[in-house]
Amino acid sequence: SPSARYEDGYDYSLLQRVLLDPFRATSGTGFVLAGFDEKRDAPFQSKWTTASPDALLIIDGVFLNRAALAGFWNCSVWLETPARSEPEGTGEEHERDVAADALYLAEANPRGTAVAIIDNSDPEHPRRIFADSC
Repeated sequence: SPSARYEDGYDYSLLQRVLLDPFRATSGTGFVLAGFDEKRDAPFQSKWTTASPDALLIIDGVFLNRAALAGFWNCSVWLETPARSEPEGTGEEHERDVAADALYLAEANPRGTAVAIIDNSDPEHPRRIFADSC
């Protein structure tokens, strides 16, 4: 269902446990860049890595401005793109994803909380939008 896709479609506790918390810890702490194999639909053991103390962590993905993750981000960027017009998968999957997106937009208001809004309707010429919220 759209609600299940939005609420349970990703393992945010895994993201927090193997990447976010370790990355935010003092330098030298290891973290994992991937923890789930989509093709096999199963978790896998990844290599732990470290970063220099001045490293930046940039994460791209869907539903990342949900309330449960809000405290992890120093800033967020809302990338405006045309609405989903081409189905990704079957019609039923596409409809579920569109409805899950609508739930996310209504609950998290990612555009309204973003530090920057980028209009990417023309990927060759993205432009920053200056709205009241940023």
